[in-house]
Amino acid sequence: MRHILVIADAGSGNSPALRRAAEMQQAEPTRLSVIGFVHEVLPHDPQLDVAALREALLVQRRRQLMRVLQRYGIDATPQVLWEKRIAEWVSAEAVKLGVDLVVKTGHRSETWHHTPTDWQLLRSCPVPVLIVPQRAWHTRGAILAAVDLGTRLPAKRALNLAIVEAASSMARNAGTELHVAYAVPQSPVLRDLGVSDRRRLIDAARQRADQFTEDLRRRGIDNIRVHIKAGTPYKVLVSLAAQTKAHTLVIGCVGRKALSGRIIGNTAERTLGLAKTELLALKP
Repeated sequence: MRHILVIADAGSGNSPALRRAAEMQQAEPTRLSVIGFVHEVLPHDPQLDVAALREALLVQRRRQLMRVLQRYGIDATPQVLWEKRIAEWVSAEAVKLGVDLVVKTGHRSETWHHTPTDWQLLRSCPVPVLIVPQRAWHTRGAILAAVDLGTRLPAKRALNLAIVEAASSMARNAGTELHVAYAVPQSPVLRDLGVSDRRRLIDAARQRADQFTEDLRRRGIDNIRVHIKAGTPYKVLVSLAAQTKAHTLVIGCVGRKALSGRIIGNTAERTLGLAKTELLALKP
């Protein structure tokens, strides 16, 4: 990673995103761009100097952020902006700066009808996004790569390789195990009706997995453990993340922006809501 854009947490407390970015910078020379955001609903009072109040809030936030940066040993000058549409701004800035990664602390307080900033970033950001949990299952652990071996689309097949390559690099740098997860979609309704044969699905998936691992070996990626489970993909991935004691889950994200995406949610987004691991999302 040559250049990382970090979204600093609001307030003056700890920042998992900044802590993680500092660890990555210590592991290899990396430029960090730190962005803090402020946005408050200010009262409509003709006697109130709104511009001055806004500037005071920005100055206060900048001072808080400088103290947090010093705490984590980060030598950077933060940029603090008055901005409500965080995901849109970050997505545009990531392209403008040519960053390799966006890092953000995950937040889960929003409801389904108010799309969280985390989800918006997964859908719109054209560069990889690393969502760092506020409380992780494991501070150190395996790297779990989620692939879709059932796809026939060249772009998604290329994404499978990119996911494993990124996961392999992370596992190598951390000195930890690399696991690959293939969640075979299985409809609960068809399963209950006896129409869907789980064993047949797993056997077919295993053949595809064997071919995939052979391709990986030719690329110099070995010493991996492959897990194949049938079921609802995001539930399978959350289960495997817990089973493998994963620290980071690397997953592909094809963001749906329509209403169906807001209500149903993509696999990456549904996984993000349940798994207490880091989630690194890559786009095709």
